[in-house]
Amino acid sequence: MGRVATIPAGRPFVDLLAREMLARHGAGGDGSLADALVLVPTRRAVRSLSQAFLRAGEGQALLLPAIQPLGDIDDDEPAMLSPDRAAEAELPPAVDPVTRRMLLAQLVLKRDPESDAATAFGLAQSLGDMLDEVLTERLDFVRLKDLAPERFQIHWQETIDFLQIVTGAWPTILNDLGAVDAAARRDMLAARLAAHWRETPPETPVWIAGSTGSIPATADLMQAVLAMPKGAVVLPGFDRALDERDREAALAEPVHPQHGMLTLLRRLGVDPSEVADLGEGGIPPRQALLTEALRPASTTERWGDLKRFDKAALDGLSVIVAPGLREEAAAISVRLREVLESPGRTAALVTPDRNLARRVAAEMARYGVRLDDSAGAPLRLTRAGGFLQLAAVALSDGFAPADLLALLKHPLAAVGLAAPDFRRQVRRLERRHLRGIRHYDELEELAERAADDAGPWLGELAAHARAFRSADGDLGSLVRAHAGFCEWLASTDEADSATRLWRGDDGEAAAGAISAVLGASGHSPAVTAAEYAASFDRLVGGATVRPRFGLHPRLQILGPLEARLQSFDLVVLGGLNEGVWPAAAGNDPWMSRPMRADFGLPSPERRTGLQAHDFLQLAAAPNVILTRSAKADGSPTVPSRWLLRLESVAKGAGLELVRDKAPLDWAGRLDRTDTVQPVNPPTPRPPASARPVELPVTAVETLIRDPYAIFARRILGLRALDPLDEEPGPRHRGNILHAAFEELAKIHTGDWSPDLMPALEKIGEQVFDREGLPPSWRALWMRRFRAAGQWLLRTEAERPDRVAKRLVEAKGLVKGLPGLPDFTLTAKADRLDVLAKGTVTIADYKTGQLPTRSQIDAGFAVQLPLTAFIAATGGFGDDVPVEIDELVHIRVHGSKDGGEWKPVKTDDLGALIAETRDGVATLLADYAEAERPYLSRPHVQFARDLSGDYDHLARVAEWSVAGGEEGET
Repeated sequence: MGRVATIPAGRPFVDLLAREMLARHGAGGDGSLADALVLVPTRRAVRSLSQAFLRAGEGQALLLPAIQPLGDIDDDEPAMLSPDRAAEAELPPAVDPVTRRMLLAQLVLKRDPESDAATAFGLAQSLGDMLDEVLTERLDFVRLKDLAPERFQIHWQETIDFLQIVTGAWPTILNDLGAVDAAARRDMLAARLAAHWRETPPETPVWIAGSTGSIPATADLMQAVLAMPKGAVVLPGFDRALDERDREAALAEPVHPQHGMLTLLRRLGVDPSEVADLGEGGIPPRQALLTEALRPASTTERWGDLKRFDKAALDGLSVIVAPGLREEAAAISVRLREVLESPGRTAALVTPDRNLARRVAAEMARYGVRLDDSAGAPLRLTRAGGFLQLAAVALSDGFAPADLLALLKHPLAAVGLAAPDFRRQVRRLERRHLRGIRHYDELEELAERAADDAGPWLGELAAHARAFRSADGDLGSLVRAHAGFCEWLASTDEADSATRLWRGDDGEAAAGAISAVLGASGHSPAVTAAEYAASFDRLVGGATVRPRFGLHPRLQILGPLEARLQSFDLVVLGGLNEGVWPAAAGNDPWMSRPMRADFGLPSPERRTGLQAHDFLQLAAAPNVILTRSAKADGSPTVPSRWLLRLESVAKGAGLELVRDKAPLDWAGRLDRTDTVQPVNPPTPRPPASARPVELPVTAVETLIRDPYAIFARRILGLRALDPLDEEPGPRHRGNILHAAFEELAKIHTGDWSPDLMPALEKIGEQVFDREGLPPSWRALWMRRFRAAGQWLLRTEAERPDRVAKRLVEAKGLVKGLPGLPDFTLTAKADRLDVLAKGTVTIADYKTGQLPTRSQIDAGFAVQLPLTAFIAATGGFGDDVPVEIDELVHIRVHGSKDGGEWKPVKTDDLGALIAETRDGVATLLADYAEAERPYLSRPHVQFARDLSGDYDHLARVAEWSVAGGEEGET
């Protein structure tokens, strides 16, 4: 081979490289293999090449060359990359990345004091990324002043001013620290190594293989290697078949897959015709087809000659188009699992889509297979990381009920107790103190209220919260308080529970990330306790966790860079949609495109070209499946430009890509049965002995509207839990109004007038104090309460009949109904107004919609008529007359007119009461029989509410609703 060679796409790169090096430097060559140095792009490529040498040696003992990754040329590497360790020691050390982020965050806050710490850490990360890109491209920030800001909008002028952080302040800080940026130090080391090799070329072999040379430092190393007696550069997938016109067009188009390597060859001073093929066999048919499909746009008129391709170019290539991301992941997992049926076969999913990668890993878990995902998982998505983040949120936000429960119900939480005992105490705390309206502002208040239900650990939790708040402003102290709190919270009754949180891959990663933050915290800006959760997530949550054990040896998930140089029996290229692969070019947050071009930074399209090269390399493998989803997040997607081009060229050649539908069908069958057995809504028929023999009048109304609710509540004994941290709603407003009017009625039993408003306001204040509403709600509702009270007192003053006595929350009952001698009907009347003329008005407070006359006449609103029936039979005692004067619904809401006084309109009140009594008796007698089922809302047209507590048990549609029961106001 020549000094510069290439291994065509689709060929096993590391195997061919190992065989070539053995032939030239092994026992059959010059015997210098053990002294050789091979530089490859990644650590994964190092492992792959080492294994390839073992395969090429056919089991014989070998002294392998030194194989090192280009991405790790730093002071931690062995001396072979640093010819002069003493000179290297003179270089300033690299600044710690966490320290750099904190120092940059300080500078951000100096420029923008209104920002919070979390925002500053985010901007610092973005500034650091830009700083690394500029240093990697060997540019100088001094050039920023030459960007002619008057050409750009004011926004960009302000941005350039902001970038003085890295042009002015940051170099000064680095000088004071005696350090340099890590990217700058790597460039220095590479430059020194390249200079040393140029001055003193080693006599031993030095090979650089698999790199595209997109980084200037790498290109310099290649140039130095080519000047060595035994130096060689092996490019991945350089297309030697391109003619002069295609090469010039590719050089002009950064999105072309050969643009990067043609640019590299021009920089190296190597003519493309001098590049030799390493290995035999020529250009594989697949690569030729892919090259034609991805040819430069300016030369696509040559697509007229496509008949030279035959079906061999598409052998082993298929396409899966899934309806959505879930189906795509399931189909991929089916094909990966299928590979395991053949001993020794290997497969990999290659995708830049992290969401798809995680879904495939989850799908493979159903087969009991754990995959090696090269990108790992963010710490925040792991068990230990999620626990730490939940604790940070709770500490920062004051332990709101939802945050507190999410933390206490995490599997790691135990507070030094046996896990089952702790879970029981947490459930009791939830039911008794955390559901409904929140009644505490500080955790100490909750600990005092719940002392008998949660044990002493709740007080300890409050003490940890106080210690955290006392560290306000100092990040290091906040982190230590946070970590100590989490260690205590994760401890159990076992002796070795102290390190329970820090075990496993995720625990070790969390401990390392937190240690790094603590080590650099002296350089951090001030962080308040309220800002801590967001700041912690910025600094620690994105740390990468990679499992080390228990991974499958034959299946992997890789990113395109990690997959470079790898070979598998089956390659699945997933996520082939525009915006995913290739990724959207995006916008630089710091510079516009013209500014980047003037500054000397590469265009965003160069990245697309590198991605296109990776795609071509991978798609040329012998067995490949290309996958995409037709929709993502419910929106249609656009196929990748490479896939569209490949389909177009194949069609022009008279070929057709194979659509592989089998894995979609197989994946669907995993969750689908051949026969579907519909399940009807429940029709419970409990025995007569279990059916209620006593009901309040509100429950009778529920029985009419939603019998299933009576079954669930009265027979099964199921009660819905209040929502967590419930916001006060109409029900609470009604209860408050009701309670205030009840208190007023107890004090002033006779006629009411507007003169009672001061007394009513005083009562209202007491009720609001008792309910413990948040101040914002109290202010709003107090205005409505005053409006409702003024309206009600005015309306009462205008009543024609004088009220002799008012009874509130009066309890009454009647035993025995027509045909039901043992049935008891009860009622709790909101108001019974005994009039001076010897009759009684029965009133019911409402805050929602009032029953219509048609509902009352049809027998679906029976609460007031049944209450009147009990009163007419003397069920409320001797103080209440049996003659009914009027039935009234009083709607109080405090808006507009303040309320509505609505008597029940009927031609004959006695007839209405009698008809209601008889109809209800018939209904109750029917439900006393064991054959009568309790159906869910048989009369849905009369449903009033928007939801029901038992809808999910009754398996009804979401739009169906259930009626209320007693306690509704």
